[in-house]
Amino acid sequence: MKKVGFVGWRGMVGSILLERIIEKNFFSFVNIVFLSTSKFSNSFLKKKVKNRVLQNAFDLKILYNLDIIINCQGEHYTKKIYYTLRKIGWKGYWLDSSKTLRMQEDTMIALDPINSKELENSISKGIKNFAVGNCTVNLMLMSLGGLFQKNLVEKIFVSTYQSISGGGSKFLKTWFLQMKRFYEVSSKFFEKKYISISQINKAISHEMQKNKKTFKKVVSWNVIPWIGKTKFEFLPEEEWKGEVETKKILNQNVSVYSTCVRINALCCHSQSFIIKLKKDISLNEIENILKNHSKWIRIVPNKKKYTEKFLNPFYVSGSTKIFVGRIAKSKNLGKNYVSVFSVADQLIWGSSEPILRVLKRLIFGVF
Repeated sequence: MKKVGFVGWRGMVGSILLERIIEKNFFSFVNIVFLSTSKFSNSFLKKKVKNRVLQNAFDLKILYNLDIIINCQGEHYTKKIYYTLRKIGWKGYWLDSSKTLRMQEDTMIALDPINSKELENSISKGIKNFAVGNCTVNLMLMSLGGLFQKNLVEKIFVSTYQSISGGGSKFLKTWFLQMKRFYEVSSKFFEKKYISISQINKAISHEMQKNKKTFKKVVSWNVIPWIGKTKFEFLPEEEWKGEVETKKILNQNVSVYSTCVRINALCCHSQSFIIKLKKDISLNEIENILKNHSKWIRIVPNKKKYTEKFLNPFYVSGSTKIFVGRIAKSKNLGKNYVSVFSVADQLIWGSSEPILRVLKRLIFGVF
């Protein structure tokens, strides 16, 4: 029975992955060792699973005896532990939800079923590092997987509407605190017969000036049009990932032009695509290609009532399905252009599910 170390299982991504591991009954087939980077009570762990004791995530002796390590703790843990482990001769599999190892030559960005054949080949060749791709890249490739599989995509223009949870737990906490203060400051104005937007704005502005610690960066009731560090002079890191990771995952020379924006959705990323295809194909054929690529795709008819009901973050949140709609040919741009809109939970296919599927391959050898 393989020994699997799991660090970061309390976090947003890790907790979703743990739920899926329990749901799939992996405990019957693998010995999961729960690791902690801080002093934490076993009582929290016992609420999730029985007969498990927390181990020190920095103890190299414990880590060295593991066959697989899952890191959902973030890039800091990878930088601190991964390279040290390899230097002392650890030969196990490293599964990582962070960006640290993605672009290394000895690391595969795994997104089964998109690159399932490459995943099988990588394991056969002895590749030991498997990283999860950027969340928006994963969700784009899953949404449009059929078109990529048939090598129909020449270039993509994508605008993203990314959830607050994608910014991490601290970002999410800041968002909630600001939402709370905004409500407390503005709620009294909603008791009046007529709502004065100017009064609400003045009250909020006053609160922001008074409470600069909470409102150092305004994320609630706002959009964040620059995500991540600056990769080049005019390019956010998030948008850089959109092209370089797509090319590495697909091993195709696809041009991806992104504008990435964070909005006030909780868990789901939405994306608007303008796709230039390599040839003109009918709308019906496009829908069938997208729908038949995987069992996780749900095509939403391009009609108002279905779009409003199904194609939104509130409806899709928590689902393993990826909702794809607003599929239309563009008469203005040309016959080879198609527009698509997708919504998916970034904590599932954007992070936890790809790890689960690699783990399944390593445990059961199922391809």
